[in-house]
Amino acid sequence: MSFAYEINDKVFAEYGGHLYEAKCVKRRMKDGIPQYYLKYFGFGKRNNRWQPEKDLYPYNEENREVMLDRREAARRLEEEQKQAKARKRASTSSASPSGGAQRSSLSVPPSLSRNLVLQHLRHADRMLIPLPRRPSVHEILSRFRHHDIDAKDDTRRQQEEEFCANMEVVFSTALGQRLLWSIERAQYMHWLKKRDALPVDDQVTFFARIYGAEHFLRLIVLMPELLRVCVPANMPIFQREHAVFLRELIEFMNGHQDELFTPTYQPSPPEYLRLSHFAGL
Repeated sequence: MSFAYEINDKVFAEYGGHLYEAKCVKRRMKDGIPQYYLKYFGFGKRNNRWQPEKDLYPYNEENREVMLDRREAARRLEEEQKQAKARKRASTSSASPSGGAQRSSLSVPPSLSRNLVLQHLRHADRMLIPLPRRPSVHEILSRFRHHDIDAKDDTRRQQEEEFCANMEVVFSTALGQRLLWSIERAQYMHWLKKRDALPVDDQVTFFARIYGAEHFLRLIVLMPELLRVCVPANMPIFQREHAVFLRELIEFMNGHQDELFTPTYQPSPPEYLRLSHFAGL
């Protein structure tokens, strides 16, 4: 096996999910695998390390943009996590004026949060989630509603049905406003045209039948904020029993990740990239 890079070549090296600019100082063949000793630009000697060739990418403008996109995705994720922590602190420290019980906060398990990290990385690589997704948000909520249904009384079933119906409306309402990343907006516009061709009654929850767990998880993470901004008036979605259902929905999705989340992404079509760049989407 030959080497793809020469000594002193500049490369982009992947480490910890990010790309860094580096220079090949040495190279070797270890167990049949080409490796390079890298000097990372902007870092001291103690950060020099051997890395396999598969983690290196040509030093060109396209990969530079990928590096910058990944940094921006990481920055956005860090900012979202800070905001989520701030909302959690606010919700746990806020009591009612009469000194009543504190409001409940939402907590997403780390194993479920890792799906958000994966989505950020795929977005930085300009990859899209194929649509329509199966299972869709509508189908996920249906599975949740029928989960352990024999153990639920009629009142509980009715409350869950109302909760799930409201969640579909909230998702379809919030999707275009708060849940999409730049490249995804061109894809969204494609489906928006299909929605607008339907009868009005079929438009309300249309996107809940097109998108899946990945975007639904984004909604759940932002739920406290979205309830203040995007929820239609007079929708009692966050009554006490509904807050319980939301926590149970998180547990349900966490326990069925292999069934709900897709490992398959597709490259963004060139026209989507052009639209997202020139339209400022």
